[in-house]
Amino acid sequence: MDDPKKILIVDDEASVRSAIKNAFSQKNIAILGAKSGQEGLVIAFKEHPDLIILDYVMPMFDGIDFLKKIRDDKWGKNSKIVMLTNIPSPEKKKASEALGAEFLVKAQWRLEDLVKKCEKLV
Repeated sequence: MDDPKKILIVDDEASVRSAIKNAFSQKNIAILGAKSGQEGLVIAFKEHPDLIILDYVMPMFDGIDFLKKIRDDKWGKNSKIVMLTNIPSPEKKKASEALGAEFLVKAQWRLEDLVKKCEKLV
């Protein structure tokens, strides 16, 4: 049997990480979690997840900072990333997409939709 795909969830809110993890509970996908951008980078560079679900707004080290740092890495330059945010900002969308990330506004997506989108990406 194939090793499960790995998804890293980087979000400073434990409830968001937990909800997304629970949404994938019936899938053959290993879920990794990080509560900050810094922690997320360490895990991403160590584990090389198949997909990263990244919160845009986090204290000290936001999603764009994370994207810039991961895109500077040989592995990270091609990693699949979905940026999640509560703020439907055209500027944030443009900045995320310029760095190769999908951009989703949390209020506009149900968890089941996020799971389906992520399954297509991995």
